[in-house]
Amino acid sequence: GLPRAPTPYAPAIVKFDPSLDAVLSPDAKLEKLPAEGFQGGEGPVWVPEGRSGYLVFSDIPGNRIYRWTPDCVKFPCPPTGKLSVFMEHAGYMDASRVGTTDASGTRLRGYNGLMLDRQHRLLLAATGDRAIQRVEKNGERTILADRHEGKRLTCPNDLVGKSNGAIYFTDGGAGC
Repeated sequence: GLPRAPTPYAPAIVKFDPSLDAVLSPDAKLEKLPAEGFQGGEGPVWVPEGRSGYLVFSDIPGNRIYRWTPDCVKFPCPPTGKLSVFMEHAGYMDASRVGTTDASGTRLRGYNGLMLDRQHRLLLAATGDRAIQRVEKNGERTILADRHEGKRLTCPNDLVGKSNGAIYFTDGGAGC
């Protein structure tokens, strides 16, 4: 039979195919983060930096990227840790585009997909700016792509990197 369902305090990985062990350590554990202070979570990326590293994820409706730093390094670790804003006006290079709506009431869109490049710089699928961007070590953003075959991207969504440095991304429909 299937393993019993996880409780909210002790989540478990339910494996339907043993080949998952080739990708995910058989003794991997899930840690559920409390959903407090943000409106949605997308594109999580673990940043291996410092003693324990940290997790960043997009809050698209909130137009922010959050950072979660664990309280401890070894499992089991309580799902506490420190949640902080990693980047405001996340979907836009224009720093005045903060919050969930602009002055006219138009909904602002934050980032969606996130990933690290081979130099551990954060890459972003910038839904608001309609571009793929890179956050430089000094915090400035560089546009890597905002057009394909001469046409503006409509709604960059997710991205993934290949071992050779190539970046693949999806571009959703207009008005995403």
